Amino acid sequence: ERFIPPEYRESYTAVTGQLLAAIDAILADAGPIRAIRVHGDCHAGNILWRGGAPHFVDFDDARTAPAVQDLWMMLSGERPRQTEQLAALIEGYSEFCDFNPRELQLIGALRALRMLHYSAWLARRWEDPIFPQTFPWFNTVRYWGEQILHLREQVAVREEQVQAAVPIDIRHGERPGAGAEGGKHLRERFARQWPCAHTGAVLGQFIAGLAD
Repeated sequence: ERFIPPEYRESYTAVTGQLLAAIDAILADAGPIRAIRVHGDCHAGNILWRGGAPHFVDFDDARTAPAVQDLWMMLSGERPRQTEQLAALIEGYSEFCDFNPRELQLIGALRALRMLHYSAWLARRWEDPIFPQTFPWFNTVRYWGEQILHLREQVAVREEQVQAAVPIDIRHGERPGAGAEGGKHLRERFARQWPCAHTGAVLGQFIAGLAD
């Protein structure tokens, strides 16, 4: 609390309370979700490509969580692009592990929790001299004002918004694409739009391997 400017404390407290209530509702709607071992910080910056294959690094945040935690952070770009990325990732993931489509509605909640956790992580580590040097924008009025705006946007994230970004066949637990040709077409489109990866299926397979 000592990091939040006095003029923003009431607004920050209010928006985080609303957000946590919305997250509780999302989790209740999703019902029981199986937790597995996950990387926890699975984004493109933590994947090194060598010899055409991905190598995961930085397991400091490894934990037990829903499988989708290691999928949603791989998404980037506008909603249509993220939709194709997610479809390809789930297709590859499903070759190794079962994926519960109900987890898709957790994406908004997990994203919001990560935002809150990130601010708390910086606050806890602020006494470390390297942190003020590395993150000089954290302890500023502008940062907290922008955080409140971002969190207010997250309050509006509901299940229907998440599902609207996901293909119908994925939501209902069917494999994306119409058979082998449909899957091949989807992977080819994904590979063209996401140059850091050969295909979403490759990444999905490796992410699934983390849980083994």
